[in-house]
Amino acid sequence: MPIWCPVTSQAALRYAFKMDNDLKATPPVPTAEHQGEGGAFWRVIAPVLHGLAPAAADVVSSFYSMTNAPAGTFHYCPTERMLTGNLPKGMTEAADFGKLEGTSNEVCTFPPPPPPAKATTDLGAKAMGRSAG
Repeated sequence: MPIWCPVTSQAALRYAFKMDNDLKATPPVPTAEHQGEGGAFWRVIAPVLHGLAPAAADVVSSFYSMTNAPAGTFHYCPTERMLTGNLPKGMTEAADFGKLEGTSNEVCTFPPPPPPAKATTDLGAKAMGRSAG
């Protein structure tokens, strides 16, 4: 029977946070290393979490799959919510799970915020001799 392991769960959460930071960077940095390492930790605890929170676990399994390129910057928050919301009986977030270093200013809102708007210009319209308005 699979067991719920706090240290492995913390590591999976840590790499979700690292992937978000990779994708927030300007320009974004490659995520493969953090995706692969986080995925290795995630696969250890995934069977337990799939039994407790299947929809949330599917989301995490998807972004940790090396066949998918992570997009957006909303990996840490759903992972943190799922893990801390499914602690084994008798465990608490404060005493047994803790807070990931560097996340004290992280504000998790649900549903996730929309992606930033793409910058648009009217250069194409001007090149065609047309007004963008």
